[in-house]
Amino acid sequence: MKKLSSIFILFLFIFVSLSSCGYKSYNHGKEITPEKASVIIDGKTTKSEIFLEFGDPSKTMNNDKVFFYSWLRGGRGHIFGLGSGSAESKSLVIVFDENDIVESHKITRGATAAGAAIGD
Repeated sequence: MKKLSSIFILFLFIFVSLSSCGYKSYNHGKEITPEKASVIIDGKTTKSEIFLEFGDPSKTMNNDKVFFYSWLRGGRGHIFGLGSGSAESKSLVIVFDENDIVESHKITRGATAAGAAIGD
């Protein structure tokens, strides 16, 4: 009887352990790699070409003179309700001049504050 109780407790522990573990991944937005962004040429690429290449931006500012293409990748794991996670947020930021030509562009980590410079 004692052996049967021990086996039951072992199976119960395994069941609880497996049912309380988990992992969830986050994937929001279309990632734009530096290689894909290399088609953008400051002083030459037009706003129309940006639309054709990347589609509608995630966000615009300054009367459509700044485009943001943002994405998020990450995940979260937990065991018995305890866990941790990590996520990385990036944006391709494109600034246009008064003629709708790309003035500058950069892939940034996290959000870019309004009015921030896009220089190196």
